[in-house]
Amino acid sequence: MEGLVNLRKHCCCLYQMPSSLLQLLAYDSDSDEEQGNDYCEKHHSRLPLPEALKCVETEHVEDDPTLHDGRSRSFPHKRGNWTSLIYIPYKETISVDHLFDQLYDICSPGIRLIKVKEPHVSLTKTFVLLYHWIKEFHLSIKEKLKVLDSYEICFDGIEVYCNEDQSRTFLGLTVGMGKTEIASSVQLFDECLKEYRLEPFYEEGSFHMSIAWCHGNKKTEVKEKLLIKKSIIDILSDKSAFSISVNAYVFKTGFKEFILNLQ
Repeated sequence: MEGLVNLRKHCCCLYQMPSSLLQLLAYDSDSDEEQGNDYCEKHHSRLPLPEALKCVETEHVEDDPTLHDGRSRSFPHKRGNWTSLIYIPYKETISVDHLFDQLYDICSPGIRLIKVKEPHVSLTKTFVLLYHWIKEFHLSIKEKLKVLDSYEICFDGIEVYCNEDQSRTFLGLTVGMGKTEIASSVQLFDECLKEYRLEPFYEEGSFHMSIAWCHGNKKTEVKEKLLIKKSIIDILSDKSAFSISVNAYVFKTGFKEFILNLQ
C-alpha cells in the first residue's frame, strides 16, 4: 500500500514538471544510444547561407601592380570593405581616340602615356562602404537625385593633374558647360557621404574627364610639352564632338554597378 502511494506521488511530480524539462530528461535518457546518428543528422540539416552573404568578400587579396599597368591600390584590401565611386559615364568616340593619339605623340618619347580604359567624370572621391551599408546608401542617393533633371556638358580645354600620393599624372578634358548641374549633384552626394562619415568631394574640385595617364609626378614636364603644341586647341574647338548628354549617373561599389537615372 505504501509503495502504491509513493508511485502516485512520483507521477504527480512528473505531471507538474515544465514540458521543457521533461524534454531534457527524455533527451538524456537516449542520448547515449543515438549520439552518432543525431550529430550527423543535425550537421547536414543546417540552414544554407543566404545568397546576399555569399557576395561578401572572404578571400585575402594580394595587390599585384603588374596585372594593371603598374598601378597600386589606393586602399588596402580589407574583408567586408567595398571600394566605391559615383560618376558620369562616357561612351568613347573617335574624337577622343584622335585626341589621345595627338597627346601621345606630343609627350613621346620622354613620357609614355597610357590610355584610360573607361573615361568618366567623377562626382565623388573614391570611398569605402561596408557591405551592409550598400543598400541604404543606394536608396539614399536615388532619393536625393529626384530633384535633378537631365542636362548637357561640354569639354572646353585640357588640364594636367596629379593624384594625392603623387604616383600618377593624368591628362583630362575640363568641363565647361554643365558645371552648375555637376556642382549641384556633388553637393547632394556630399550630404549622403557625410551621413556615413565619409570624405566629401574636393573643395575646389576641377570637374574633368581623364583620358590619359603616366607613372609618377610628371605634371610640370607634361605641361611644358603641351605649351609647345597649339594643335589641341583646334581639335577642342569642335564642341559637338566633345559633349555628353547626361541622363544617368553610375554608382559603382566593388563588382556591382547601379544606374541612377535623372528626371
